[in-house]
Amino acid sequence: MKSEVFPIQDLCNRINGGVLGQARNKIKVKVLIPAFNEARAIGPIIVRVQKVLQQINVPHEIIVIDDGSWDATPHIAFNLKATCNRNKYNRGKGFSIVKGFHLAKEDEFVITMDGDGEHYPEDIPALLRPVLLDEADMVIGSRFINVNGKRTGGSYLNNHKKYSLLRKFGNWIFSTVMLILTRKRINDTQSGFRVFRPGVVKKLCIQSLGFTIETEITAQVIVKGGRVKEVAIHNGIPLRGSYMHMVKDGLKIILTVIRAALPEQLKPILKFFLNY
Repeated sequence: MKSEVFPIQDLCNRINGGVLGQARNKIKVKVLIPAFNEARAIGPIIVRVQKVLQQINVPHEIIVIDDGSWDATPHIAFNLKATCNRNKYNRGKGFSIVKGFHLAKEDEFVITMDGDGEHYPEDIPALLRPVLLDEADMVIGSRFINVNGKRTGGSYLNNHKKYSLLRKFGNWIFSTVMLILTRKRINDTQSGFRVFRPGVVKKLCIQSLGFTIETEITAQVIVKGGRVKEVAIHNGIPLRGSYMHMVKDGLKIILTVIRAALPEQLKPILKFFLNY
């Protein structure tokens, strides 16, 4: 699959060359990939990410945060020259992403993507563009809008993965709660494919350890005044089933949005009543 290499490469070269007045801030990218038993998918993902970022001539480091895998995931990452940072035991996706945020430097653009093969690395240039043009502080790769930013039943680019009515309804609920509490509509609150401008992840205080991580990140960025933009992405088929429990994790996601959006003085009250 072809990506928009040359337009974004020209943009990166102009910035790195100082044409846009940012000569002192060379583009450097940190790619964070949380992974748990992803031996089937992690190799092709790393290779494709390397190819895309080499094509646009961007210095980068790929970090696979291995969440206690018992398969060959860490060995594959190491053999492909990616940095592999391992958790001693399974801690959860949220823990792994926050760990990756701590590894990122203040002057680095941060990219997060899943390690199961659902995300297309070839979409990275499209997600980088709004951040490089100073149009957003965080860009979310959305599975539910088309290239014009309008909501559809699935990714306009392609929708290999079919969602159940429960999953679609759940996503609508998450988006509606986010809209009510933050006054910002986010069509895909659960997408793990994101790009952050330098320094943004350092301002976050994430408490989520599991699948609520994306929702908490989104709510915190919005509440802190960050600019959030969604870009349509391709949506592949994960090489394993999701570990997410729609009902159990769905309730946690809603509570996470409430917690992140509440004023600080009201958060202890929420914690007292919900023990969350």
